[in-house]
Amino acid sequence: MEEYRDRELCPLCNEGNLRKRDRDESFNYKGQKLIIPNYTVYVCDKCNEELVDEKTINAAEKKLRDFHRKVDNLLTSDEIVAIRKKLGLTQEQLAEKLEISRISIARYESGQLTQGKSQDIHLRLLIENPSCLMSLQSKESLWMNQLAAKPSVYTPGRKPKYHVRIKSQVTINNQTILIDNTYNNGSNNKEALAA
Repeated sequence: MEEYRDRELCPLCNEGNLRKRDRDESFNYKGQKLIIPNYTVYVCDKCNEELVDEKTINAAEKKLRDFHRKVDNLLTSDEIVAIRKKLGLTQEQLAEKLEISRISIARYESGQLTQGKSQDIHLRLLIENPSCLMSLQSKESLWMNQLAAKPSVYTPGRKPKYHVRIKSQVTINNQTILIDNTYNNGSNNKEALAA
């Protein structure tokens, strides 16, 4: 970890001494501005280079990520924690439902990693419609359910032919939308579709 001290020798020019300065630092992102107060920098009195230690960077990282999230219309780290707690889930349980690692959830919540748009949508849907939790299951269990319902679809060494119809109901802004998706193995074979 890179740390600097007031009056220490500048590691860049090896001639001047570093001077600690706390100031308001501004960051711009997509036309929006964030000001972080008491941002510590060390300025060399000889070469005028400014150095920032890892402690300052780490302290600002969560604020910067959440600032970027707000500008990009994504949930902030605190909002993700609130959603998980409102659903009564541990990080491990939420990760399992979203089919991602627990480390990813922990990093979303600590501000070390920004979730993608699709993960953000999943999180928002869970809070708007907690019953979605019941329908989330791993791909493996979905396949096992299909296999149990129709064991003839799986033959080792042969491309499986299957037809799955998934009906779901989603409520967004007090409107109920029925979704009817049909999936098959990519074949236009009427026999496969009729199976």
